[in-house]
Amino acid sequence: DLSTDLPYNSYETTLDKFHWDMATNHITMEAQDGKTGFFLATEQTQDSLIFKGEIADFDLNTSLLTIDSVEFIRVADALIYPKNKHVEIEDGSKMRTLVDSRVVADTLNQNHVIQRATINILSRKEYVADGFLEFNVEDFKEQEILFDNVTVSNSTGNLITVGSGSVSD
Repeated sequence: DLSTDLPYNSYETTLDKFHWDMATNHITMEAQDGKTGFFLATEQTQDSLIFKGEIADFDLNTSLLTIDSVEFIRVADALIYPKNKHVEIEDGSKMRTLVDSRVVADTLNQNHVIQRATINILSRKEYVADGFLEFNVEDFKEQEILFDNVTVSNSTGNLITVGSGSVSD
């Protein structure tokens, strides 16, 4: 029930087992008994972005917080799956761009999957991305469309992932 503040990165975590490697100036964080910890962005602009992770590393030299075993991050109506379940947080809760990751929207039906996506998570309610929407038609003809403008719309009062791409003749 306790959390640890990471003020430089503007995050809190419930990971509660720490190991400080003084030779490398790294602090490794884990949860007791193999539990998963929560990471909560405390920067107001992040709107309480929260996700789970099992292990983290804080580099005292660069102040970079790296988090591993992040299954997904829920943003608006989408689930974002980071490549290799790896996330990096800089100062002020800025998450580094996720490359070769995946967006699944909407979270209820999971009808739309954007693969090989480049994603910038801006807050709990906003992200921007580009990637490939894959689909198959008759007789296993695999096709994909580059969606170069995936974002969140709030025009109806609901947070809905929208995107656009071009299909040539």
